Amino acid sequence: MIGYFSSRPGYIGYLDVTRNKLNTIDSATQTVLKELDGSPITVTLYSNLLNRGMNYGLPVARNAYVWGFWDKYVVFTRT
Repeated sequence: MIGYFSSRPGYIGYLDVTRNKLNTIDSATQTVLKELDGSPITVTLYSNLLNRGMNYGLPVARNAYVWGFWDKYVVFTRT
């Protein structure tokens, strides 16, 4: 039960203890995210199907894209 409730998005705490703050976003970006009113933002990924990196746009790569790229921004939009 503790594991379940502590993993809910509103109860997760993040602390970047790396020397160069490698796991966080720039302070200017944090300020912009704080100014948003909390409404959902829609992001569309366009992928060139004739390029070597076309697999990033495929449905099987969606979770890796969301967790690998957008997760650090989502952390700063949670209240």
